[in-house]
Amino acid sequence: MPEGLDPDDYIRTYGPERFQSDVIGASQTVMAFKMRYLRQEKNLQDEGERMVYIEEVLQELAKLPRAIERDHYLRQLADEFSLSLEVLKQEQYRMYKESKKTYTANETLEKKAVSTTRQFRQKRLLPAFQNAERILLVLMMNDEDLAWRIQERLGAAFNVDEHQALFAYLLAYYGKGNEANPREFLQSIEDHSLVRLASELSTMTVNADCSEEELEDYVKQIENYPKRVLIEKKEVESKLEQDPLTQAKLLIEIQQLKRELS
Repeated sequence: MPEGLDPDDYIRTYGPERFQSDVIGASQTVMAFKMRYLRQEKNLQDEGERMVYIEEVLQELAKLPRAIERDHYLRQLADEFSLSLEVLKQEQYRMYKESKKTYTANETLEKKAVSTTRQFRQKRLLPAFQNAERILLVLMMNDEDLAWRIQERLGAAFNVDEHQALFAYLLAYYGKGNEANPREFLQSIEDHSLVRLASELSTMTVNADCSEEELEDYVKQIENYPKRVLIEKKEVESKLEQDPLTQAKLLIEIQQLKRELS
């Protein structure tokens, strides 16, 4: 299309026959269009601009999936600029290898980022009581006094069996007179599954200077979890219960448990 004309203007000026033959019939391939576009505003008589143009075309050719199409345009370049076809093929192949290497590296980084994000989401989506138990374990691995305080407050009240077992190992470790040292504590554990858990927890980032209010909140999350489970169980029972008196009794128990949560 001549510059400044749209199809309607062209047909009115030159007629539908010329539009069909000169415009529709002369449509370009995508690569031919790119080459024409890359030539714009370049002085191909200037050696520097000519080399830029050739390099840009080779980079586009490296993206073409069909060898016959790449060969066709490489021959065009070689003929137009009196260049060695073999040299152009080698340069185009080098660019192809570099682009593939970059794509592979980016794909690897993207997969790693997705994996890291997935792991983060999985940790973030843990129930509140489970997160609270994990955070307390990390803090207690670095603070013996806190471990004994939590033992006095919670006893064996950890809701996850592995967490309770690791807590027992930690108290035994401190009971032998050892000082807080996560690395040495890991070496004292005999259960391989607990070693993996302790290793994972040792890499968690937590606020070592958390306030008493935060600690109390973690403890409450742990204490309240069994009550929440019991509330849900009784709510289901109350919905299924046919006897009005039994249902009323269940509702009273539910209300009492909910008050204990606050």
